[in-house]
Amino acid sequence: TELIRGLFNNTPADKEKLKEINMDLLFETAVRHKVSALVSKALESQSGEERWKKALDMAVYRMMMFDGERQQLVNYLEKEGIWYLPLKGIILAGYYPQYGLREMSDNDILFDASFSNEVKNWFVERNYEVKSFGAGAHDVYLKKPVLNFEMHRSLFTYSRGTSNAYYLNVRERLLKDIDNGYGYHFSNDDFFVYLLVHALKHFEGAGTGIRTLADIYLYLKKESVDLNYVAEELEKMELAEKGMMLVSVSKKVFNGEPLDSSENEMVNYIFSSGVYGTMENRVTNQLKKETETGKSSASAKWKYVFNRIFIHGEDLKNSYPFFWRYKILVPVCWAYRCIRAAGKWKSINRELKYVRNYGKEDGNE
Repeated sequence: TELIRGLFNNTPADKEKLKEINMDLLFETAVRHKVSALVSKALESQSGEERWKKALDMAVYRMMMFDGERQQLVNYLEKEGIWYLPLKGIILAGYYPQYGLREMSDNDILFDASFSNEVKNWFVERNYEVKSFGAGAHDVYLKKPVLNFEMHRSLFTYSRGTSNAYYLNVRERLLKDIDNGYGYHFSNDDFFVYLLVHALKHFEGAGTGIRTLADIYLYLKKESVDLNYVAEELEKMELAEKGMMLVSVSKKVFNGEPLDSSENEMVNYIFSSGVYGTMENRVTNQLKKETETGKSSASAKWKYVFNRIFIHGEDLKNSYPFFWRYKILVPVCWAYRCIRAAGKWKSINRELKYVRNYGKEDGNE
């Protein structure tokens, strides 16, 4: 983070300190947190290693590909009169010091879900693979080598927590763009609320990484945000405490200020998670939620395993909408999942290890 902090605050990297850095570990960590382009820029050419230059070049290439293809999509949406809202990295990329420094895995766009089939046809006609359609909150379209679009029919999976209810009628919170016919955007304050809610969804799931802190810090550095309003809105979703701590942590990390014990615990969790989090975090967080309701560690573990095998309820609806509609066929879904699991035994065994180990360190097994 010291290298990124220097880049954000126009402080060149210390050449003597660079000599002490384990470049292999630094590169591995930067890739895991999707900040290798940022670190590459912070290092400039001081590391003398081609891999850093390649990381920055690839980030710029991906950004150019995404921007070009997204413009084609926007042209189509405008032509067909379909309202849309660019999300997350599409907006945040503009707050980074240089084009391409905010690495992106996909383009997220909220759109009028009543046109889902028409949008799918547009992607299919452009030779995209339909990775997911009609399940969960978004449809996923892929095209090699790098293009990945997540077309959101909703911001979150509805009925899961207060944040999902908060955004149920999201269009009422949007402002109309002035330079197009059907594009929308959040106000600065509401975009920041959404940024924190989305970050916390990952934080409380499998975890989130350094890039999230960078997003928060740079947005606050360049935009005027009413943090009292933000805290009030987060409170409606019961997320104010952790959300505002994320704000505090991001400021302190990139301003080089000391952290208190709770903030330090949050930073350690974020640093250990990586941009996509870890399976261990996901298992631990889910079991923790169960035990916090009064369940014993053993009963929480049995419930976790049972629900993973016999998927049902909202998980079934979001992951397998066909079987959710035709519930008589749900046993077929369970059998299908078991057959698929046979080819993923290493991953399943690792997940079961995390389940078994939960609570042992605290003596609460």
